[in-house]
Amino acid sequence: MIAKLNIEVYKKSDYSKKKHTIELQINPEDFKESKSISYEKKDNMSPVYQHHERNTLSISFTIDGTGVVPSAEPVVVSKKVKELEEYLYVPFLDDDTIQTYFVLLKWGDLHFKGRLTKMDVHYTLFKPDGEPLRAKVTLEFVQTGTLATVVVKKKNKPPKKKQVKPQEDDTLICICYRETGETTNDTKVARENNMTSIRGPLESSQNVSIPQ
Repeated sequence: MIAKLNIEVYKKSDYSKKKHTIELQINPEDFKESKSISYEKKDNMSPVYQHHERNTLSISFTIDGTGVVPSAEPVVVSKKVKELEEYLYVPFLDDDTIQTYFVLLKWGDLHFKGRLTKMDVHYTLFKPDGEPLRAKVTLEFVQTGTLATVVVKKKNKPPKKKQVKPQEDDTLICICYRETGETTNDTKVARENNMTSIRGPLESSQNVSIPQ
């Protein structure tokens, strides 16, 4: 038995209570899943990662009312299109909030939770009175649920330090000012170098470690 693509319809985003199931008469001719990443683009710089966009899904299938495709009961194309519109396109009121339904598309390995963003119906065959006998439908969905993100953990690298050899009559204050342009870190530098004074002259053989 051929498995048919089902579109399960839910009112809530937790997909807890199923409201309706749409079973396609004919399985999709194709479907396309799209994934994209957003980057911040700056002049003359490599793109900077921002976030992952929500995945999208597009499916195309045919509704046939000619009787050529075996069916338990006659297929009326206009009714099938109306069913799609009612549960995918038309909004409803939920706790004073206008919503569209949440859907779960299931077929083989396909398992996609989303909401409709676009619906195209292309009628291709008609009865003499104009009633449609065949339609090609394309549905586009955007992913719902928690957005997948990529967390990049930076390695804890030790700060770079420069080894400075004192000049004659140098003090720690002089070295800090000469190397960094300020003296605000002299106490910290003294502590890191196990020094008890920041004003006394340093020995020429005593290298001083200065953070870069």
